[in-house]
Amino acid sequence: MSCALTAGYALGCRNSVGGVYSLSLANFNPTGSVTTNGSGTVTWLNGYGLENLLSYSQQLDFSGNGTNSWQYVSASVSANTTAAPDGTITADTITFSGTPVESYVRQFEALTTGTTYTYSAFVKNNNFTASRFVYFTVHASGTASMGFSIYPSEGTISDFYYTSGTIAATPTYKQESYGNGWNRYSLTFTTASNFPTGSTSLFFYATSATLGATNSSMHIWGVQLERGSYAGYYVPTVAASSYVGYPFFKYELPRNTASIVQTKQASTENGTLFYQQDLNFVENKLSIGLRNEFRRLAETKSLAIVTDRNGNKWILGSDTGLELTAGNAQTGINQGDRNGYDITLTGLESYPMMAVQEGLATPANEGIEGYLPDGQRTQSSGKAQPVAAPFVPEPG
Repeated sequence: MSCALTAGYALGCRNSVGGVYSLSLANFNPTGSVTTNGSGTVTWLNGYGLENLLSYSQQLDFSGNGTNSWQYVSASVSANTTAAPDGTITADTITFSGTPVESYVRQFEALTTGTTYTYSAFVKNNNFTASRFVYFTVHASGTASMGFSIYPSEGTISDFYYTSGTIAATPTYKQESYGNGWNRYSLTFTTASNFPTGSTSLFFYATSATLGATNSSMHIWGVQLERGSYAGYYVPTVAASSYVGYPFFKYELPRNTASIVQTKQASTENGTLFYQQDLNFVENKLSIGLRNEFRRLAETKSLAIVTDRNGNKWILGSDTGLELTAGNAQTGINQGDRNGYDITLTGLESYPMMAVQEGLATPANEGIEGYLPDGQRTQSSGKAQPVAAPFVPEPG
C-alpha cells in the first residue's frame, strides 16, 4: 500500500515491513545493459551472458564426423565412468593408443575473425605415467595452431606454443586445480583478420611418441568453447551449443539479517549526483567453501536482485556493478553468538535502484567455477612462445 501523503498524513505505511527476503547474485557484465518498460521497471538484461559453442560437452562418447559431435581416431571413449568436479557421475574416460601414428578426439567449430575465444576442459588422470602427455590444441587449416602439453599424472603443462600471423595477439593459458585430481585447462586466443574461418579443430591429441608403447587413458569432462578472455562458468550442452543469458545464484538468507540502503550523493558545488547502494547480508557458519566464494566476490563485480518483505524486487549494480567493500568472518565469543560471515557489496550508480519484473532473477542450476578448499587449489598462467607446432591432422 502506498505511503503517499494525503492531507499531511502518511496512509498505509503500517502495512509495510522492513528487511530483505531473498538475494540473487550474478557476475556483472560491463558490456551489458538493461531494458526497461519506460516506467523504471527492468524487463530484460542484455549482454553476452555465458555460452558453450561446442556440442555434447560432457558426452564425448557421442561420435560422428566432428561437426556437432566428437570424432576420434585410434582412441576409445567410455561414458560416465567417474565423478565429475560437480559430484555427478558424468565424466568420461578416453583411452589413446597412438597407433599407427596418432590418436585424437576432436570437434570442429567455425570461428570468426577479430574475436577472442577461450577453449577449456576439466582433465583428471587415469593411468598416464609421469613422462607421458597429450596435446591440448586448437588447429585451423595448417596456418593457425596453438596449444600445450598436458601431463595428466602430474597435473602440469609445458611446451606452450603458437604459430604467429593469423593470431592477433600472443595466446595465454591458465590451469586451475579443482580438487580430487581434477584440473581445468584453458587456452585464450584472438583471431586476426586473416584467420581461416572454415572448420577449426579443437583437439585432445597424442602420438606414439607422447604415449610410449602402451595405451594411456584420462578422464575428461566439461569441454567448452566461449567468446571471452577467460574460462567462465561451465555451461553443459547436448545436441547443440548452449547459451545462458544471466545465471543468477540464490543465497538462502537467515531471517532478519539482510538490508539494502540507498543514499543519494549530491554536490551542489560540483553539480554532481549519484546513488550509493549498499547491500549487507550474512551467512551463518564458517566454511572453506563460503570463504572462497566470498573471495571470488571480492575479485569481481556483481549484479544483485533483492526481494524485500513487501514483495518488491530491486536490481542493484546495473550501471557499474557492485563491489565487495566490507566483510568479516567471525567465530563469536559466546555459544549463542554468530559463527559466520558479514558481507557488504557497494555500488555507485547513476540512477536509483529500479524495480524488476517477475521471473528475471531465476536462479541457475548450472555453473562450476572458482575456488576450492585449501590445499586443493593451484593455479598457473602465462603466454605461449612462437615455435613450430606439432603435426596435427587436417579436418576431414
